Amino acid sequence: IKANEASSYASILANTSHQDLRVYSSSSFLKIIKLAGNADTIFVLSPIGGGYAGYIAARLYKKNFVIKIDDDYAWRVATQNGGTYLMATDFQGFMKNGRAAAIHKRQVRLCERAQLVIVPSKFMAGIAEGWGIDGDKIKIIPSPINFVPSEISKEEARKKIGIPGNIIVSVG
Repeated sequence: IKANEASSYASILANTSHQDLRVYSSSSFLKIIKLAGNADTIFVLSPIGGGYAGYIAARLYKKNFVIKIDDDYAWRVATQNGGTYLMATDFQGFMKNGRAAAIHKRQVRLCERAQLVIVPSKFMAGIAEGWGIDGDKIKIIPSPINFVPSEISKEEARKKIGIPGNIIVSVG
């Protein structure tokens, strides 16, 4: 697995696979363990939920382990629970406690043990490197969007949703 090559999720998985590419999604630990035996690579989309089960399955069957990290889940939990009002970058340097500390420890541990860490942006690559993850195994693959041009004009759209004036779109 090479982190410095231009690619997509599918090409990364296909390049690590010697058999037909099969993608499975399951929240059941036992099902993940059972299905992993027939896979060449275990690709988890989060350190939360099935992420740890995916790591255990990869280790059990000696498979490649790839993880995608969209954001700092520990920071997200801390902000949602009122545990911090810090921005994500500032949160990195502060002591974490409770559930946020446990999630932080898990996401860092899984990233350390992965052969490849996929992030959607340079910002998240910097966060992961701040956790001590080797930059050589971090691959930036922006999250895809399925943009379909509208069949109605901007003015018609504004009237339809009831928003007068300028519209600002914020993504990310």
